[in-house]
Amino acid sequence: MDKPKTTKQEMLELMDFEIKRIEAYQNRAGWNTWLLLGTLVTITGILFTKFENTVPNYNMLITFVGFALAYEWIKSIISQLSKHQKSQPSRLVSFSNQFSPNRVSYVYIAIYSSLLVFLSILLKEELPFYLFILATYSFYGISGLLLLFFSFKDQYFIPDQSNSLGKSINFVFFVFSPIEIYLIITQSYQAIDFGNLRIGFLLITLHAILVILTERHIKTNLLEKLEILRRTLSLGIHSPEMVQKSLEEALIGISPLTRAKIFMNDLKIAMQMDNIKQARKTLNQMLNFLGRTPALQHKPEKDFIALLIDTKKETEQFLARVPSGQNYFILKHLLSKLNTYIEGVSP
Repeated sequence: MDKPKTTKQEMLELMDFEIKRIEAYQNRAGWNTWLLLGTLVTITGILFTKFENTVPNYNMLITFVGFALAYEWIKSIISQLSKHQKSQPSRLVSFSNQFSPNRVSYVYIAIYSSLLVFLSILLKEELPFYLFILATYSFYGISGLLLLFFSFKDQYFIPDQSNSLGKSINFVFFVFSPIEIYLIITQSYQAIDFGNLRIGFLLITLHAILVILTERHIKTNLLEKLEILRRTLSLGIHSPEMVQKSLEEALIGISPLTRAKIFMNDLKIAMQMDNIKQARKTLNQMLNFLGRTPALQHKPEKDFIALLIDTKKETEQFLARVPSGQNYFILKHLLSKLNTYIEGVSP
């Protein structure tokens, strides 16, 4: 039985609700963007004034590392306590914008982690168990670079990779951070004085504000998308059905099934244009996507299997009319891999 169509009024009410919810999040007391930016400038000014008269020393840097570990430990505790949330089906986030806010966060993770890696190497004689800090922040930074790479590899990106990396990092910090903090306090107690504690606290506060601003940038970007969608629906530029699909993608991403259908449509367009090179490239991307997406490997819907079979037949017909060559034989090999995939998922 088909689902009832969403009316224009229902879509407007839903978007109004989502817009108000995001605006309420953005305007929480003490979390205003301008207030955060003002705090950021103030802290930066205090640090510049402090460093005019004092050269950063090892004790000061050790204290900052201790605060950094404490910050990550608190974040990991919050993450562990939020495990009651139900896991959501795999969804894909669009990275069509080259300067996506999510990409900005990945770059910041890599830069911040590189700083901690550098400090752990610099302070290896003073920091107890420094290899833990070196290994953990190296893993953290490499994760940020991997997420950045994955986001450029495909217009759509599977957040599961981000979630699994994030959970691993949180678990490592949750288990080992308190041990390292205890060792710093007991074995590097000379680093702990009021001046160093103040500098360490200001530096980690600076980091926390930058993280919050990055998250707000992501929310602001989403808010702008929703406002544009609402405007196009109100003016009748797009139908409620089209806006509903765009709203779903903006809020929770698209399903892997929808992404696979986009690949099949792109392949069909390439074959209609007799562009064998583009057809080969698209089919290869689709096979890689199918191979790394668990949701499409275990009992996919019958309609999806039927679409795959139709795509295979159209590709066979395409190969029958195009001349032989390097791209022809590569595409033929890829078609055999598609046939193997279809046989593997068919009931």
